[in-house]
Amino acid sequence: MMSCEGMLKSRATVLLQIGGLIGCLFQTNWLNADEAPARIGMSAAREPRVPILSSEESWKRLPPRVEPAGELASRPSLPIWARAYAGASPRTTAVMLEQDYVFRTSEAFDPKLRAKMRWVAARANRCEYSQAYAVADLRRLGVSDAEIARLRESFAELPERERAALAFARQMTRDASQVTDEEFARLIEQFDEPTVVAMVLQMAFANFQDRLLLALNVPVEPDGPLPPLQVRFEPLKPGEKIEPAPRPTTQPTEIKREVPQAVPDTDWKAQAFEQLQSQLQSQRERQPRVVVPAWGDVHSRLPAGMYPADPPVRIKWSLVVLGYQPSLGTAWLQGLRTFAREAKQDRVLEESMFWVITRSLQCFY
Repeated sequence: MMSCEGMLKSRATVLLQIGGLIGCLFQTNWLNADEAPARIGMSAAREPRVPILSSEESWKRLPPRVEPAGELASRPSLPIWARAYAGASPRTTAVMLEQDYVFRTSEAFDPKLRAKMRWVAARANRCEYSQAYAVADLRRLGVSDAEIARLRESFAELPERERAALAFARQMTRDASQVTDEEFARLIEQFDEPTVVAMVLQMAFANFQDRLLLALNVPVEPDGPLPPLQVRFEPLKPGEKIEPAPRPTTQPTEIKREVPQAVPDTDWKAQAFEQLQSQLQSQRERQPRVVVPAWGDVHSRLPAGMYPADPPVRIKWSLVVLGYQPSLGTAWLQGLRTFAREAKQDRVLEESMFWVITRSLQCFY
């Protein structure tokens, strides 16, 4: 029988796994953030759903840091989400801390616009934690409280390019499947392809974070919102093994739900095999909204050792994010890699969850 502590550690791991899958798809399908229903299970008192370690204990669980020359091994306060996951998934938590810094300090496009887009996504997701952090980042960038207040009222008085970017952030969060080719093309005209790819990655990471935060139900830290933490950890060595967090051998006794043997999906079953094949072929023939870079151009911009030059990467999504935004793209993919090695998810469960989520979100990819 697993101890209570072990059970809660496993629960943190499960929340990270589910949040990771959902966050990769970055949208919610809500029609309007102001009219959205209250978050299911969200406690007004913000009682976290997993144990929260102290910063000191969390630093002990995390892998060794790569310290800049001459810097003392200080241990600053960690955000509460990192303290929630450090016990269950220390390696993934370390990469998420590095990601958080990269995405919150990126200059791939105007940092003020980036932070405003982060606030728009957090508001659409009704994630109070992220809204508070986005406001703090805006203030650090010199945005006045009056300008922040205007964001809550309307985008109408903003410059056209900024309105377009914030509307895009909101639509990507509410229902990304409804962004049209024409809307995307207009955004590229107002900015450029590398900038818009950076915007997409920023929204992907924002929604990934918000789902984890909402699942954890965590409050802002007493000394928060905290500034971005510039920290690097020693990377995993090739072939290095990670011991997974313990899994419970039994379900918690308080959970007594009837599990259905099957979930009907009449829309899916109504389609003949030939129809599915036809739709799949139409997706193969889709024209991308940005030019997909060649592997040779992409590989020359990557950190040493991330990918061998041969065989070439053929996944178009990887070519786009790494080719246009190697810093953001590398941070995102390193997170996926580390999570996969540490979580060691059951592949059938993983792919089944991925299918349910992509089907629900109308994500053809």
